[in-house]
Amino acid sequence: QKVRNITNEEDRKRFQFFVADAGNVTKFYSHDTFDTVVDTFGLCSFDDPVAVLKELQRVCKPDGKILLLEHGRSKTWQWLSNYLDKTAQRHAENWGCVYNRDLDQILKDSELEIESIRTFHFDTTYYVVCKPSMKVKSQRSEEKKIDNGDNGTSNKLKSFWNIKKLLRR
Repeated sequence: QKVRNITNEEDRKRFQFFVADAGNVTKFYSHDTFDTVVDTFGLCSFDDPVAVLKELQRVCKPDGKILLLEHGRSKTWQWLSNYLDKTAQRHAENWGCVYNRDLDQILKDSELEIESIRTFHFDTTYYVVCKPSMKVKSQRSEEKKIDNGDNGTSNKLKSFWNIKKLLRR
């Protein structure tokens, strides 16, 4: 809210606000726009987290990084995953968060090139450093031919912070 109240026009140019489907932000960002893309605890809220990760790869430069801090099932502590499974429906209805997703499978399906994965909190919290897959970047490029180059946003931001689809249930 504080950022929206900035009155200095020069300062306002440093920020952008919009509502978008994170699985398709071609209207806002061209290919290879960002050096670093960050998503924090967002994959649990997206309808199609794999599509979102593929879109993040599209907007990330080929030599860029994609940093993920996420939560999901524990592969090590089955009793905890059983509890998450038992309470996931109610939690998702109340908070819009599906907290028992299989992050390992989501990462595999997204075809990200994983550089490192660290887990915490009984292996339910993941810190993942990865880079875009050239295969996915090529596929997304073909799918998004409507994106005809720089649409004026690439110089406004150098990082991509947690574009989340607003859930309205």
